[in-house]
Amino acid sequence: MTSLGQVLSDIYDVPYVHLFANATTAIAASLNALGLKSVSIGLPNSVCPNVPIGILLSGNYPYFIDIDPLTLGVNLDILKSDVGNISCFINVHAYGIITNPERVADICIAGGVPVIQDLAVAQYSLHQRDNLLQYADVSILSFGIGKLINAGHGGAALTSNKSLSNQLSSLATQLTPQTQSSRNKTQELNSYHTSFYNTYYPTGLVERNTDLYISLVQSNMSGFYHSFDPSYSSFIINQLNSIDDIISDRFAKCDECRASLHPLCENGKIIMPDTPEGSLLWRFNILISQRDLVLRSLLKMSMPISSWYPSADIFFGFTRGGNPYYSDFIGETILNIWITSDVSHDYLDSVYRTLDLLLPESSTPSIPSYA
Repeated sequence: MTSLGQVLSDIYDVPYVHLFANATTAIAASLNALGLKSVSIGLPNSVCPNVPIGILLSGNYPYFIDIDPLTLGVNLDILKSDVGNISCFINVHAYGIITNPERVADICIAGGVPVIQDLAVAQYSLHQRDNLLQYADVSILSFGIGKLINAGHGGAALTSNKSLSNQLSSLATQLTPQTQSSRNKTQELNSYHTSFYNTYYPTGLVERNTDLYISLVQSNMSGFYHSFDPSYSSFIINQLNSIDDIISDRFAKCDECRASLHPLCENGKIIMPDTPEGSLLWRFNILISQRDLVLRSLLKMSMPISSWYPSADIFFGFTRGGNPYYSDFIGETILNIWITSDVSHDYLDSVYRTLDLLLPESSTPSIPSYA
C-alpha cells in the first residue's frame, strides 16, 4: 500500500485501499475482483457515462434502472422487482447526495447481489457517516477533475473484505501507466459523448445511432484502464489534510447559492431540491422548465454551468428496468450551478438575473408519475 493508500485507510477507517488511474478503472477492477463476467450489472439510469463504460470495460453489461425524483438515486421499488435480473448493483450517489445506502444494501443482500458504492462526487459523506462503507462490498472514490479532491487523476477502491482486496491487488499489478495515447482515447471519448449528445439528442435520434456510440466506446475505453501515477500522491494527501477547509468552503457556497436563488422558488420559477443530511452537493442543482434556453444563454456569457446527462440507456442501448420517466425528467430539467471555491458573488448574481429574466412565474416543471 502506498503512503496515499495508508492515509485514505486511516481517514476512512478501512483496512484495504487500492489506487487506480481513475474511478472508471476502480469500478472495472472491482467487478472483476468480484468474479463477474458477461453478466448484467445494475445502476441508476441517471448517471455519468463513465460508470457504464467501467461496466463494459470489465466485460459485463449495464442494466439501467430508473431513479426516484425526490432522492435522485435509484428507484427502490424497481430495484426490488429487478434484483433477480442483475449480478451486482452499483449504487451511484449522484450530485453529492447520499441515496438510501441501507435500503439498497437490504434489497441486494436479500437478492444475493453484491453492492459497489460510487462516491466519486460524494466523498464528503464519508466524513459525516462513519458507517457508510458497511453498506457496500467495495466503495469507489475519485480524485478527477471537478471532484472534491481535484487532482485531475486517480481513483480508489475501498473494502474491508480481505479476499476481495487480494483480487484487487492482483489486478492492480497487471495495469500499466497511462500514456499520452491512452489519455487521448479518454479525451476523445468524452468529447465524442458531448458532440453526440449535441447532434442527436435535441432531434430525438440518439437511439437510432447507439451502435455508432458503442463502437467508439469499445475502441477507446481501454484508455481508462491504467495504474495510478504516484506522482499525484503528495498533492492528494495535501488536499486530504485540508479537507475540512474544502468542505467548509463548499457548504458556504451552497448556502450562498440557496439564499440567492430562494426568491425564484417563491414565485414558482425553479424547483430547488433539499439536500439530505449527510450530503454535500457537487453542483447546486435546480429544476427548470426551459433548461436548454437558460443553459445556452449562460454558456454564451461564458458562465461555468451545465446540464446533466440524459437517461444513459438511450446512449448505451442495454436493458433498462422500468420506464425511464424520472431519469428522462431529470435529464431534461436539471441545471447545475458551480459552487467551487473560485466562483464569485457576481457569478451567482448573473445566474439569478438570467433565470429571472427568462423563466415565467409559476412555470416549474411537473414531476411525472408512473401509470
